[in-house]
Amino acid sequence: MTVRTRRLRRLDDSWLPRSARLARRLGRWTRGPANGRRRAAAQGVVLATATEPALVGSIVAVLVAGLLIAVLGGDRGSAEQSDRVTPLPSSPPALLATIGPAPGASVASYLSRAAYELRHYGQIAAGRAAYAVVDLRTYETPAEATKIFTGLKVVRAYVRVPSGLPTEVRSVPVNGLDDLSIGIGTAAQVATATARSYAALLASFHPRSRADRLTRARYAKQRRAALFEAARLARPTRCRCVFAMVVLADIKQLESLSRMSAVRVVDPASPVISLSGLTIRPLEPQVTTIVPRTGLLGG
Repeated sequence: MTVRTRRLRRLDDSWLPRSARLARRLGRWTRGPANGRRRAAAQGVVLATATEPALVGSIVAVLVAGLLIAVLGGDRGSAEQSDRVTPLPSSPPALLATIGPAPGASVASYLSRAAYELRHYGQIAAGRAAYAVVDLRTYETPAEATKIFTGLKVVRAYVRVPSGLPTEVRSVPVNGLDDLSIGIGTAAQVATATARSYAALLASFHPRSRADRLTRARYAKQRRAALFEAARLARPTRCRCVFAMVVLADIKQLESLSRMSAVRVVDPASPVISLSGLTIRPLEPQVTTIVPRTGLLGG
């Protein structure tokens, strides 16, 4: 027996018991569901032990290394990849602003602030147009309002039928002054629907207490107001009900408006504010001291 043969036999005597133990462990390791990759690797080790005992050490080392890479490294990489979330681009937040007096504010203070805002807008506008609410001194007919705003881009009107009844301020979207009378006619239809809603509410409301009776009286008054304004708004050419406009104009146009005798105040927004980002509070002609807080009976 040569020296080389004796060395190989000693290696067999050393590795075979170890490979047998490893094969048994691999057999237990592959039991159970979802272990296809482990089971295939273990079967390879057992087959190598039976057919090529002289190479079992090398085969075991290679297979164990492959199992560690496939099972631990591969699973960890896929888990990290699945946990990695690609951020979605977010749109910039919309710019918001309010023009007009806040409920409960002093009218005199608001008029002073609006005049300052107009001067400030002239300093920063750099030729850009801005939205502005233009409040009138009195309620005007559509024809009278058209004369005041001729040549300007009007995007909204505010109307109210003056009355001792609690008529409502109604916003009338327009695409130019030609749409004003049509928009007021649409507001009349809304007022008619409002009156019908109050009528249905009153028919089903049966008061049982003093508070209930007071509530029913308010509903009845609101219905009368809706009927009254619907009748006036249905004849827009004769309805003296326009008291404010929202325009898109440059500083020269707004300053020209502010000098007109029929205009009470011009309150501009920043040129970077879009119409959809604006909250607009028009000032009614009869409000001269404190801006009322709105409620069921209107402003």
